Amino acid sequence: MNKAKPARIVSLRLMDRLQGSLAKRLGILPEFTLCRNGSLAAWGWSKSWQTRRSERADGTPIPWFTYPAIRFLEGKDLSDAVVYEYGAGNSTLWWARRARIVAACEDNPAWHKHVASHALENVTLVLATDHDAYCKSIRLYNCLMDIVVIDGVHRPGCLAAAPPRLTSRGVIIWDNAERDDARSCEPLMVSAGWRRVDLWGFGAVNTYEWCTTVWYRPGNILGI
Repeated sequence: MNKAKPARIVSLRLMDRLQGSLAKRLGILPEFTLCRNGSLAAWGWSKSWQTRRSERADGTPIPWFTYPAIRFLEGKDLSDAVVYEYGAGNSTLWWARRARIVAACEDNPAWHKHVASHALENVTLVLATDHDAYCKSIRLYNCLMDIVVIDGVHRPGCLAAAPPRLTSRGVIIWDNAERDDARSCEPLMVSAGWRRVDLWGFGAVNTYEWCTTVWYRPGNILGI
């Protein structure tokens, strides 16, 4: 067994050289290096692109936010937070390991079942397949939320329902905030006294940059 290890190491190094040489011939060496050895490699982007799942290289689930947004949130102590998600998924599993309580609404029955099969004890999932039930699902819970994530369907309707269900320190995280539906809601949020931080960058699976926006007010849970 031990004698085979040096040969395996040589084989892997040779494979790296061959792949690098091929990438150079194809004119994609910078992209290859970034995905293999750069910051995208540290996040596990290549694996997420292959599996089409928001996860790190070791398979650990992460939200389908931009990497800058995830890095920002991971720097905060949210152990006492109550989180509500419009749109369940790997983000639900990620929040469950960081927040005290997580509730999420999903509109796809099959995906709802999948997420429920992996959820931790502090997670509650609700299935809502029509517009009104989905947007108003946050009202099913007696407690107010510290964080509301809008990353599913019917996003403007979800935004309308969210503010009354927030604590005084509550924030709203809207993913894909570069899209028209998000932009159309900006004047309403600004006029209501909300401020925002736009966290642009790459993220899992996708080959383009997008924006995850945090809407906040003074005295918020994220300390912005």
